[in-house]
Amino acid sequence: MGAYEINEQLLTKEEKKELTINKNQQTISRKKEVFRKFISNPIAVLGTVTLLLIIVFSLIGESLTSFTASEQVKEATNLPPSSEHW
Repeated sequence: MGAYEINEQLLTKEEKKELTINKNQQTISRKKEVFRKFISNPIAVLGTVTLLLIIVFSLIGESLTSFTASEQVKEATNLPPSSEHW
């Protein structure tokens, strides 16, 4: 007898019934199970959405403004902030 074999003589009819495989039960794939657990964790979802927003804004950010990241206006070095740059 192997390590995981069950001696059927020791089992009652109810116990044998519990050990049989339920073929009507649906199984869930590993991907679906992981996705469901991920969606049920609100902090993980919030972190993912925040990260995606940062990535999207970093990709389209330069097209939203008339200034580039490397542009300098040397004449306005000592001037306070103004609405011209918003």
